[in-house]
Amino acid sequence: FIAIGGGSMKEMTAVNDYIVSKLEHIRQEMERKPKIMFLPQASFESKPYVNSFTREFGTRLKCKTTCALWAKGEMDFEHIKQKFDMVDCIYIGGGTPTSLSAENLDKILSELNYPVKEFTVEAGRPDTITKEKLDVLKKHNVTRISINPQTFSNKTLKLIGREHTSEDIIKTYNLAKPYNFEINMDLIAGLKNESFLTFKNGKLDVTQA
Repeated sequence: FIAIGGGSMKEMTAVNDYIVSKLEHIRQEMERKPKIMFLPQASFESKPYVNSFTREFGTRLKCKTTCALWAKGEMDFEHIKQKFDMVDCIYIGGGTPTSLSAENLDKILSELNYPVKEFTVEAGRPDTITKEKLDVLKKHNVTRISINPQTFSNKTLKLIGREHTSEDIIKTYNLAKPYNFEINMDLIAGLKNESFLTFKNGKLDVTQA
């Protein structure tokens, strides 16, 4: 499992039963510890943050862990391949990988040519997703992407500085659907000036997409 990105380790595994079940499946099927490499963004390379990764995935979830650091010059793919001859899953997220150009995205994914069970790319903001980038993801056997509305309220989207609209969300989802990726969407509860009813209606919009 290679994870590129940031966020709270404890919160991610606490709320994401999917990740935990995936690791357990690997443990039972392969009869070994899942292998996880974490590539944190430069701003999250503090020792306590890296330690939280080791504690959460290594100690609590009993995986074999290693960490490669961008700022310390360890973010090169030869380094990764030397440490990991086998990878179970790849997750690229924590930020918006699809903010890269299709060309640069292709270069990165070309280096991660492991025969994995699952390959997730957090596509993130709908305004960063294009057909060319979806073609690149499909070319490299990505199996799951996320398209993150945050909210379906255009008023709230403008308030939080998002460049997309609720209409863009549906349009992007329909653009990605023919590629047969597993697609998940993230909504944020408690956004500024947003009522519970607005959030509830957003959940309905997701289920009807």
